Amino acid sequence: MDGTLHTTEATGTLPLRSRWLIPPLALRRPRDVDEAAAMLAEPDAIAMAGGVEVIAGLKFGGPPRTVVLLRGIAGLDGIEPCEGGVRIGALATHERVARDPLLRAAVPGFAEAWGSIANIRIRHQGTLAGCLLAGLPQYDAPPALAALNARLVCRVRGETIVAPWHAPRGLVLGIDMPAGVRFAHDRSLRPWLVVSAAARFEGGRVRTLRLALGGAHRCAVVADLADAAELDRAALGREAQRLAEAWARALPEPDHLPPGTPGATWRRRAAAVLATRLITRLADG
Repeated sequence: MDGTLHTTEATGTLPLRSRWLIPPLALRRPRDVDEAAAMLAEPDAIAMAGGVEVIAGLKFGGPPRTVVLLRGIAGLDGIEPCEGGVRIGALATHERVARDPLLRAAVPGFAEAWGSIANIRIRHQGTLAGCLLAGLPQYDAPPALAALNARLVCRVRGETIVAPWHAPRGLVLGIDMPAGVRFAHDRSLRPWLVVSAAARFEGGRVRTLRLALGGAHRCAVVADLADAAELDRAALGREAQRLAEAWARALPEPDHLPPGTPGATWRRRAAAVLATRLITRLADG
């Protein structure tokens, strides 16, 4: 699955989307991860897990594709402990992520936040990995995984490697989430702005605080808030607005402004408001 199935570039008119526009395709069903990785090495191949983005993208038409259906591969839908945290399998649905007790304990706030994204149909069908690999700026996964500094576990040429959250390679097997980090997430009323925050506390004080912004840039923008280090929870709550506004002022100029959506000034203000809420939430524990 990649970001080439459909585009977020606006041309002034709405693109036509219909199941009648789905091009001819070959559906392949690998039996294991190595077979799937080999199939995905073909130039026109795309992976399909839940299929939410793949099917939506194919409805815009385009060249014939080879769809590699991953559902039949055992062991990719689990959520289990890994070194330093929890691994979310590439086939784990949003709903499974939202309900998993291991993830709730290891990364407080993440599962709870994930239960509010999209609608019930998409939560039961779509996957966290698919949300990331869709490559759409307005989606929740990029800023969430950026704030947490998550890692991707990938299968490439018969080897399993670990890659940064923004650099998938080969077949993505799962996402490694760090344990002991508190998470909070919010978005504007429309999918124009998404903000995620992640903080690590030690002895009641902030060890690290990271904010990530999605929806205004083609790739999520992430920053560590050095000024928050060593603040206790009460001080963090008091300083939430100042920290958020300083972060928002330093944001780069948006490079994703579809026609009809708010401009850079509104986005900075909205980002500061959302970030203030999130920092306050983290401070309250």
